[in-house]
Amino acid sequence: MPQVCQRLIARLASLNEYPPGALAIADSDRIRGTAFFPGGFGLWDPDGRTPALPPRPVVIVGNNWGTPKDHEWARKLGAEYSDVWPEKRQKDCTTWWNLLPILRGAGIEPEQCFFTNAYMGLKADNDSNLGDFPTTPTFDHWCREFLAFQLTVLTPSVVVALGMPAIRMLSQVVPELRGWRGPRGGERSFSEIQRLVHPATISSSQPAFSAVAIPHTCYPVNLSPGSKEEIELLRTAAVSVGLLAR
Repeated sequence: MPQVCQRLIARLASLNEYPPGALAIADSDRIRGTAFFPGGFGLWDPDGRTPALPPRPVVIVGNNWGTPKDHEWARKLGAEYSDVWPEKRQKDCTTWWNLLPILRGAGIEPEQCFFTNAYMGLKADNDSNLGDFPTTPTFDHWCREFLAFQLTVLTPSVVVALGMPAIRMLSQVVPELRGWRGPRGGERSFSEIQRLVHPATISSSQPAFSAVAIPHTCYPVNLSPGSKEEIELLRTAAVSVGLLAR
């Protein structure tokens, strides 16, 4: 397992109390193959071998992992998603089904990425992984600090926010992304946010990364036909930090 994953898991273990409606994920239950952190190891891992993470990965930040029912389903299969699964099963994994064409369309392979979430744990409501994650001010604060810790140890080249919860939390932990918040702390539209992409840093001792916001990929539609703007935005961000050639 990459050392960075070990550091994240060790820090996550210090979270002793989850809010009502949220559940911790035991180390023994973590998905061994491809999966977002903390449900799995945050890696694109078709073989279940926990491959090495490349230096300065693209960090994908979603809302939350999902429900216990979905987690158990993926754990039994050994992954959240696989390129070799039948298309019907792939489409059940709507975040992956919608996200991968954007990444690959921009010239970024999933092996170059670390996949994580703003909120840790599982959403105890088995009916849906959509909507707000159950939280408290104390839990919110812990997750913000943990997201900052993730960015510090991962030293990303590009950070991609999937949806408003990730956008909101990133704007609270990365000073240069405060512009993602609207007037008086309100929310901007995606089109406004996408015009406000800037180089950003989590600390003065680390190299800058580019930050990108794309529409929520969890809804059951295929974004790939209408995602040209997102693909171009992501490609531009990757070129700006030298991840891709001009």
